[in-house]
Amino acid sequence: MTNLKSEVIIQYNLQHRDAHMKIDIVTGDITALTVDCIVNAANPALAAGAGVCGAIFKAAGASLMVKYIERIYWHGCPTGSAVITPSFQMYPAIKNIIHAVGPDCRIYTDKQLAKQLLEMTYLTAMNVAMEHGMKSIAFPLISGGIYGYDPREAAIVAVRAVKSCKGVYDLTEHKTTYPDVTFCAFDKTTADMYTEAQYNFTH
Repeated sequence: MTNLKSEVIIQYNLQHRDAHMKIDIVTGDITALTVDCIVNAANPALAAGAGVCGAIFKAAGASLMVKYIERIYWHGCPTGSAVITPSFQMYPAIKNIIHAVGPDCRIYTDKQLAKQLLEMTYLTAMNVAMEHGMKSIAFPLISGGIYGYDPREAAIVAVRAVKSCKGVYDLTEHKTTYPDVTFCAFDKTTADMYTEAQYNFTH
């Protein structure tokens, strides 16, 4: 469920193998959502950055986040990988933060390699969320800002990567389950890119 501070643009309930994957596309502040976890578009050093990263650190409590990362993830996080932390001051509206490191296209100039790394980033974040029992997850447009990945292409990769997630088999209900996914766009232009990518995927 998304917080009313963010505008719901479009919602899809998509058949995915033998289960439904719910995908919302919203505009607004990702830190204002009500979800189990949000994804931070992190850097390999897991340092407080600008944009979405800076906003998430600030909302969580920058000093709390920095101290936790320095103690637990002092070695950083490679491109394509993801780690999980508490949400600190955002709890209980948001339980955890998954810090996912997408490709910096100023470094990864090979477009195919950058695409593979971005796909891996989304899949890793989804897997971390499911491993920790998260029922809902919100993503920003990873690598689509200062890292220089073309925003429209980044939205396509995001949708396709999330849709390729294998899910978790629920032994009690005898079906595969998936977290509810929210793509949180900075503005309507970006939201329209997600909508177009989603429409093209399902038609």
